[in-house]
Amino acid sequence: MAATKERKRHWLKAFVSIAVTLVAMPLTHILARALKDGTAGVEQFYAGMGMGLFGLLMVIIGVFIKGDVKQTLLGLFGGMFYWMGAIDFLFMYYANRFGTQAQLDPVTGEIVSRPEYLILPSTFGFWAMTMMLYLFCTANGCNFLNWWQRLFFGKHKKEIAARPMTRHTSIVAFMEVITMLWTCYLVLMFCYDER
Repeated sequence: MAATKERKRHWLKAFVSIAVTLVAMPLTHILARALKDGTAGVEQFYAGMGMGLFGLLMVIIGVFIKGDVKQTLLGLFGGMFYWMGAIDFLFMYYANRFGTQAQLDPVTGEIVSRPEYLILPSTFGFWAMTMMLYLFCTANGCNFLNWWQRLFFGKHKKEIAARPMTRHTSIVAFMEVITMLWTCYLVLMFCYDER
């Protein structure tokens, strides 16, 4: 009986988490789209930096607020605002500034991939460096990273990744959102790369 209650609680948490994410993604996309359509050139750069700064501010506030749920939500939304602003907008700004062309379908001439996404794979080295930190230097609660640590290190996992970093729930959620989005975009771009 106790196992059933516990299982239901975890399913409820999973559904609530998915629902919050499904609400958060469109909200940040709507704001980002409004800023992208309403600005151009250097204004777009400042709009993106402002949105990214707002995201960072949310994460920093989350460090000082009590309660894991509040900290997690501030980290989640802060991460999404940061990704949309300081990362996505900057890629868009520099792709436009340096004349990167969109990838077009050779038959229809429709845009297959926007210029900012075409330069995203150049961040693979930074992504690998970040993942090295998480794989080799942290004991954490992320099932995905724990699976990789068990795969690579086996019985030596606890020796190699012995201690967690200082745990601020807001920053953990922020970094998880950023690394998850980054990983998914990189996988997508490498899968679509015909070369």
